Amino acid sequence: MDIGEKKEEHRSSVNPLAFESSTRMKVLLNWDTTRRDLLEPFIALKDDIDFVIIWGDRQADDKKNHPFAQVYFTDYKTPYQLLKEVKPDKVLLFSINSFTHVALNLAAKNLRIPTYVMHHGVHHADLIEMNKVREKIGLHQKRRLVSSRQSLWFYFSALQLKNIGQLYSYFRFAWIRQKRDRLLAAEKCVFDARLPDHYINLSPHNAVLAKRIDHIESDEKFFYIGHPFFDAILSRLNELNEKDEKTGEDYFLLIDFPNIENHLSFKLMTAEKKLEFYKKLSAIAKAEGCRLKVKLHPFGFNSPYNYQDDNIDLVYEAEMAPLIHYAKKCFSFFSTLLIPIIYHKGSCFIIHIGDDRQLQKDLVELGVAQKLDAFNFRADDIAGNNENAISEKAYQAFIERYLYYTDGKATERLKNILLA
Repeated sequence: MDIGEKKEEHRSSVNPLAFESSTRMKVLLNWDTTRRDLLEPFIALKDDIDFVIIWGDRQADDKKNHPFAQVYFTDYKTPYQLLKEVKPDKVLLFSINSFTHVALNLAAKNLRIPTYVMHHGVHHADLIEMNKVREKIGLHQKRRLVSSRQSLWFYFSALQLKNIGQLYSYFRFAWIRQKRDRLLAAEKCVFDARLPDHYINLSPHNAVLAKRIDHIESDEKFFYIGHPFFDAILSRLNELNEKDEKTGEDYFLLIDFPNIENHLSFKLMTAEKKLEFYKKLSAIAKAEGCRLKVKLHPFGFNSPYNYQDDNIDLVYEAEMAPLIHYAKKCFSFFSTLLIPIIYHKGSCFIIHIGDDRQLQKDLVELGVAQKLDAFNFRADDIAGNNENAISEKAYQAFIERYLYYTDGKATERLKNILLA
């Protein structure tokens, strides 16, 4: 289902008892509070919709990234107690692959409260294959079947007499989930309590993963809205594209992955090879009269493996649009930021470390990205300008798959869905 008309021209800690009664739409939001960038669409809608967040454990910095009331699963014995207290009109979930998610989803359905799952990145079906690799080498997180009597009760208390037909599936999911990777467990356990009423996604191409995991063939339950997390950056890039000014020094921009031990790519590349890569790219940039700006991934901000020499600037938080716009050349491993970079610059160097992902392959095959071997590249491989002319057909295909809309109004389409 589409909301609005697609643009044709592409360049252009709270006390839960303190909830105030309101005539506005109230949405219970199960969403990651550790990353402000993933919360931006909801913060933008705070004057239109009352969001109540349920996420994580009670910690002092839980609310540092958002202005909303926040509650915790551990505060409630059953999902019905939670829903009775918050009184949401709708429930929007980050995913439904844990015991609490399934219980909340089923209870909401039983109370006829619509439930939604919304994408939070650029996804591809090969994520399942990647997680199989993670599971094989022991990088996936196992979960205890019963972490406490409270969690056991919360999970099974969602079941009502009318759900008796799902009892076997309920037990089976609990058993498989504590042994398997979360996505692989979800793909093995497809039953009504684990499926939302609706899916909000970027595009049909981006929804392939969700459809594969949940065994869905049609678009009947899907709303396609574009990328709300890119609204600000797309709007700003469109503005900057109208300007022809240059400010500051020349630089290469590298979008990095987190240098942490439990990250599959870091494990495959190794700390030693990653250090060599930083040094070589910095030297090439310096030889061209450029600095190297490394945009760190939030999960790796504090990593001891982050490298800096006299020509490298480590970038933590920054407005990404100007950072992309003024870069002489752009490089990335497989960050979601590949998408606005290619949209604005026309191309990007994708760094290959031996575990080609489908997204990387697709972008290279489309002709909107250039492959660079992380372990064996020379200055000649990146000589000239990487803003290569690409065919209109390739660019249109790129937009259709990875942006869908370029008007920076995905958040507005999200609002219309939640207010409907």
